[in-house]
Amino acid sequence: MRILPILPFLAVGAIVGILLSEYNHALATDAVATQQKDSIELLGLTHEPYWNSTNVDDDTPRLLLRVPKGSRFVLTDMWFLSREEQYLPVNEADRVWLECQHGSNRLVVFDSPIAELRLPLQWQTGVAFSEGQEMWVNYRSADETDLLRRIHFTGYFEPMLEAPKR
Repeated sequence: MRILPILPFLAVGAIVGILLSEYNHALATDAVATQQKDSIELLGLTHEPYWNSTNVDDDTPRLLLRVPKGSRFVLTDMWFLSREEQYLPVNEADRVWLECQHGSNRLVVFDSPIAELRLPLQWQTGVAFSEGQEMWVNYRSADETDLLRRIHFTGYFEPMLEAPKR
């Protein structure tokens, strides 16, 4: 019987395999526990979506949004539309511009003939307005008209982070 001399080696191999398996499992479990103890959870910024529609009179600046304290607003999309009951055609000389106002300072964010814009306006990274700033829009039609243009915009609020102290 040649099997009998091999049997003890197989039994020893199986026992060593089981012991090594248990040891590896203990090492892996201990490593995971150590990683969990040493890790710091970083919470992502909270984005609060916001959208609104408003009507803009020809050549009359319109306040779209005032950013509340502790937040900033990131504008991602903007549409310039006719009202349902009053179609307003786009003329080559029609202009639209967006401004950021903070106190007495006013900064033009963009200014363009509307015919040159790909609508809706979409920004990959967004246009950011900080706390206390106001977002204003104006539309100027080349033709004298008393029709209103509808503006729809979307974006999100996110909390302002404190600047690191030096």
